[in-house]
Amino acid sequence: MSFVSSINNSFSGAISNCWSPYGIPVTHAIEALLTALYYPKSNVSLAGSKLFVMPKEVRTDVKVREEYNRGFCIAKGANLSLGAEVVMMPHLEDIDPAAHNFILMHELAHIKNNDLIFRPLVGAITSLAAAIILSRKFSTFFSTMGSIMIGKLSYSLFSRYNENQADQFAISNSSDEELKGGIRFFKAIKKSRKLFPKQNKIRSTCSHLLDIKHPSIQSRINQIQTELWNRNISYSKQERLKDYRTQEINALVQFNIYILNRSCVPLTLEMWTIIKKYYS
Repeated sequence: MSFVSSINNSFSGAISNCWSPYGIPVTHAIEALLTALYYPKSNVSLAGSKLFVMPKEVRTDVKVREEYNRGFCIAKGANLSLGAEVVMMPHLEDIDPAAHNFILMHELAHIKNNDLIFRPLVGAITSLAAAIILSRKFSTFFSTMGSIMIGKLSYSLFSRYNENQADQFAISNSSDEELKGGIRFFKAIKKSRKLFPKQNKIRSTCSHLLDIKHPSIQSRINQIQTELWNRNISYSKQERLKDYRTQEINALVQFNIYILNRSCVPLTLEMWTIIKKYYS
């Protein structure tokens, strides 16, 4: 008997008659939650992978780790750092390999460009320069506050520039199918933003003017769509909605939010499809 099953059995006697929304047994929800929390966080090297072609500009020792995280998929490290890894959502590659490869290429671009090194460096340099200039005309308090604000602003603007550069790198190095996968992924993020606006901080439209670290999701979708048009490839809304991967990647993104915000996010029917397929 597995660890998760033994824990689940300890709850079954007390709440076997309890049912959550959509007719989902609470015991199944508990087992799914425990399985996801104890999901193996294995490191996989991309070197020599037959399913993914590593760009020549990126270091060859990058590891890929699967773990639920607030950024959905994030890069750690750089070409100039001692090590580098990419953290991806569990089962994204199983559900939609094309979307997985597109997002992985985006994160590898951050490593290639050394964004995690230069981004804070730009913020620190501009903050220091602002402090020196402002201290000549203003008091210590105002010069300090002003330098902090300018440093954060420059950090955010440079971050947005980094994201645009990473998107362009992924677009130019992706196949037609991987571009379609990128659209499915961003559409899923956009939908989750509407369902859980407090838990998903990645903005879906240009209306969130205070968030300038990332381009709007719709603008990123438009960039991919433009590239498909340039390649004479069509990918209509009807075609995307008919694709079974669209529903599953929606469910996976929502389940990622659920795992990280269990106390304030309900278990939805879409999430249940992921639970049944991968955690039951």
